[in-house]
Amino acid sequence: MSQQQYIKDVCCSTLPNITEYHKIRATLYRQSYLIFQKLHQRSSSITVNQAVKEYGDVLNEQIELVEQYYELALNKERQEYLKLSAIWQLCQIVYFSDQKDDIEALVKWYNRTNSSLYYEYDRQAIFNNPEGPLEHPSFWPFAIRMTTLGRIDQLSALLKRTLPGISFSRNSDILPYAIALNDITLNLPLNKEKLSTTMANLRASKRFNLKIDHHAQQLLVVMAILSGDEAITLEHTQDDIHAYICCRFYQPTVGSFTDYSARHPPLSNQSSSSSLLPSQNVLRSIIAGDIYQAIEECVHYDWWLLAHLTDLLSMNQMIDREINIPVRQDTISVPVKSHFILYYASALKNQFGLWKQAYSYMFECGDLGKEVVIEHLNSMDLNMDDSALTEVMDFCNHHSLESTAIELYKRKASMCMESKDYKKALYYYRTSKQHQYIDTVFYEIIWHLAMTGRWFDISSLGSEQFDGIYYTIYQHLYNLHNHIERSELKEAAKEFRALVDSDSVPNHIMAIVIWEGLALVRDLHTSQLTSADILRIKLLWQKLNKLSPAQDFKLLYFYNNQDKSNVPERDGDLESVLRYQKQDFLDTTGVWFSRALEKII
Repeated sequence: MSQQQYIKDVCCSTLPNITEYHKIRATLYRQSYLIFQKLHQRSSSITVNQAVKEYGDVLNEQIELVEQYYELALNKERQEYLKLSAIWQLCQIVYFSDQKDDIEALVKWYNRTNSSLYYEYDRQAIFNNPEGPLEHPSFWPFAIRMTTLGRIDQLSALLKRTLPGISFSRNSDILPYAIALNDITLNLPLNKEKLSTTMANLRASKRFNLKIDHHAQQLLVVMAILSGDEAITLEHTQDDIHAYICCRFYQPTVGSFTDYSARHPPLSNQSSSSSLLPSQNVLRSIIAGDIYQAIEECVHYDWWLLAHLTDLLSMNQMIDREINIPVRQDTISVPVKSHFILYYASALKNQFGLWKQAYSYMFECGDLGKEVVIEHLNSMDLNMDDSALTEVMDFCNHHSLESTAIELYKRKASMCMESKDYKKALYYYRTSKQHQYIDTVFYEIIWHLAMTGRWFDISSLGSEQFDGIYYTIYQHLYNLHNHIERSELKEAAKEFRALVDSDSVPNHIMAIVIWEGLALVRDLHTSQLTSADILRIKLLWQKLNKLSPAQDFKLLYFYNNQDKSNVPERDGDLESVLRYQKQDFLDTTGVWFSRALEKII
């Protein structure tokens, strides 16, 4: 019971904030589906790591797409994509990299996602300061920032630009140490022994004024960061993530992020300062390698992220847990991957109309996914054109859901019956090979004729032939009516004989047949009805007189009474009217049969 309710909940998927998503996001979903489909082919042409890269490329293309427009809503979209991209790229480095513990990739990721840190200080103004770079107030903040970002190339360029000025200034006391640092930055990896010696010498040196002491202290900060000093680095970085990456870059023995966090717990109020960046918690969880915590933190973002991330992690056998999902008063255990894919896919179908992509995602979730697909199909709004429905049916047949396809056709046929679109109803019943329902359509057509006076053009069915009783009755009745309308009484008589000679025509319909046939009885010369025909009709008349209750004349009553506003609403009143209809029928037809017999006999 809980599983069925879970399936229903999935089918009604409304993801967080999805109503705020711009329609352009469907482009990301379509392109991502192509990668997903390619990855899950039996003989996939790409590896998991290649798929990760392709998903990231699609995300970047989406960012470039929205940057082409100046719509305010799209600017918000861009911000969301940047957050997704930051998370995705970090996952790529931590979980899906061919190179383990790729710290250089981690540094590049941080710089790319925090590019504003690089541009915070005016590099050109510092380099071209008339009094020398060292005299610019942003010299040391810029030098320290470049160091924390791992941009040793920029630090080296800054020192190279600064050294000539120091040698001719009052700051020459720090020149040997600046030269030593410059030499260290020119060669990678850094000479840590020389760096340590230079720092020790600088600390032991004498400073003759406050300004030189300030420069010396700042130079020590730069060298401390380069040596991997955790406390100094944390003091001069944006947050613990920045500090950890910086320390790892310069000192590989820092250890894991978990170990680092134990030594330097993040501040409780520490969070991302930019609206373009994801929360610190999700980034911390990823860097720490805490996959399940990272997944939990990702629920606040577009579930595109969770669906594809958990799929890739599952394919690499990095997650194997089930999660307990509350369902009413119960719970159900669902594989992590399946839960997020099913909800994401349902949102694709419900909010973006991407049903084919959605169902393909669901089929990758085993039997549970197949049941969700069937539930979606069974509750599908079938107010669509024939080509769209045919596409759905083809999809069902391709995925061995023939019984579901038949039920959809039956539902669509029922809808057509309700709207009196009998031709379409016949088409859907015939296409689904539900021949047992076809004759009920013609029975409804006969009643529709009685209620409206409008004949269904049977010639619109083309060369299609049916075997049912009511089809045969309506076919003869339709032809009988048309021949009489065209005064083709001889041809009409053939159709009339086929009806009165049949033992399959029910009494309530036979009353209409005989009533229509009065035109032939009145003109025996033209219709060429024989005495045998008249005697046969008389026997039917006698049968109706003796055996048929008044209710058998309800169809004839509606057939003759075009003004339905006069139809009695109460059953008792209607019964009285039907008794009158029966008697009127018997009296009128009886007179004409008697006259016909007198003429023939």
